[in-house]
Amino acid sequence: MYICSRCNQTFEERIERCPMDGKRVVRDLSGQTVGERYALRGLVGVGGMGGSVWSAWQASTRREVAVKILPPTGAVPAERFARGARIASNLNHPNITTVHDYGQTEIGDLYLVMELLDGWDLFQISRREEVSFPRLIHLFSQVLRALGHAHHRNVVHRDIKLSNLFVNPRED
Repeated sequence: MYICSRCNQTFEERIERCPMDGKRVVRDLSGQTVGERYALRGLVGVGGMGGSVWSAWQASTRREVAVKILPPTGAVPAERFARGARIASNLNHPNITTVHDYGQTEIGDLYLVMELLDGWDLFQISRREEVSFPRLIHLFSQVLRALGHAHHRNVVHRDIKLSNLFVNPRED
C-alpha cells in the first residue's frame, strides 16, 4: 500500500503524486516495526531522497518518537548516513533535535530515530503567516546557538533551509 503525504489517501499501486492534491505518495509503513523496537503509527511528513518520517511507539521506554526512513542505498551512502547519525546523536543542545538511534532494516531501508516534535517547520510557518522581525531575530538566534554548538564540535550541517528549521511552540 501507498499513502499520500498530505491527505492520507491510500493507493494499492505505486504512483508519484496524489491525484487529489499533487503531494508525494510513499509506501504506507504504518503498523510495521522498525529495528525490532519502533512500531510505526502514522506518516508525519516526507523529505528529500525518497524519505518519509513516521510517528512511532517505543514500547521499552514508553515514549513516542519520530522515525525517518530512507529507501535502500549503496554501501557508501549507507556509511555516510551512519556516520552522520553517530555525529548527530552526540550533539546535546536544547535547539538541536535529539537523535536516539539509527540502523538498517531487513530490506535495506535506513532509519533514524529522533525525538518527536510538536509544531511546524519555518517554511510552513512562512507560508501561513507573516513572521515579525522580532520573532525572526528570536528564532534565528536559536538557530545560531545550535549551529555554534555543532561547529564547536567540528560538525557542519550542510543543509540549512527553512524546511529543516522546526519551530516548537513551547513556553521557553
